[in-house]
Amino acid sequence: MRAVGAIDPGPILTVASAATTDIGAARANTLSISGTTGITSFGTAPAGTTRWLTFQGVLTITYNATSMILPGLANITTVGGDTALFVSLGGGNWRCMDYMRVAAMPALTIDKGLATAWVNFNGVTMSIKGAHNVASVTRVSAGVYTINFVNPMANANYAVGYSAGTGNGRWMYLYNGTFNTTDSTSTKTTTSVRVMFADGGGSAVDNADISVIIFGGM
Repeated sequence: MRAVGAIDPGPILTVASAATTDIGAARANTLSISGTTGITSFGTAPAGTTRWLTFQGVLTITYNATSMILPGLANITTVGGDTALFVSLGGGNWRCMDYMRVAAMPALTIDKGLATAWVNFNGVTMSIKGAHNVASVTRVSAGVYTINFVNPMANANYAVGYSAGTGNGRWMYLYNGTFNTTDSTSTKTTTSVRVMFADGGGSAVDNADISVIIFGGM
C-alpha cells in the first residue's frame, strides 16, 4: 500500500538507494537512505507528500528541471550525514525544499562567480592560514600537495588557480604523479586536487606561502 497523507514520522525507516528510490511508497516521513547508487527518481506520490531524508554515504542525486528540482539547478553529491526535505509535486515530480550538509554548509548555494573552495597554507610547516571548503592539505612529497575538500564537487570539471612564493622561474601545475609537464592527465577528482610547486630548474620544492583556488564543479 502506498503511503498517503500525514504519517507519524517515527520510526525512521531505511531505504536502499537505486536509480528509482521510491520514497513515496515508504510508510514513514523520515527515511535513512543507504547505499551509493545514484538517484534519478524518487518514484510517485500524491502532491504534497513530504519526506525527510538522511543519507548514509556518498551518491549523486541527478537534477531534472521537471522531476528532480534541486538547489542551484544542478546535481547534488551527498555525504554521509547530509539531510534533505523533499516534497512531491505529483506525477513522479519532486522538489528539494531544504538541503543541509553534515558540515553545516548549505549545498549548492554558491554563485558560479564565487570560489567553491580555496586555501592559503604554509607548505613547509603544513599549517593552513585560511580556507573555505577545504578540510585538509596533505604533503605527498617535496613540493607536492593534495587539497582535500570538505564538501565534494558535483564533477571534476572545475578550474584551478594557484600560486606559490616568489622568484624567477617558479611555477606550479596540476600533478599527475610524474614530472612530465606535457602529460595532460591530472589528479583532479570530486573530493581533492593535487598540485606541485617547482623551482626554475624543474625541481619540486616546498614553499612557505601557497594558495589554491577552485571555481566551478557545481
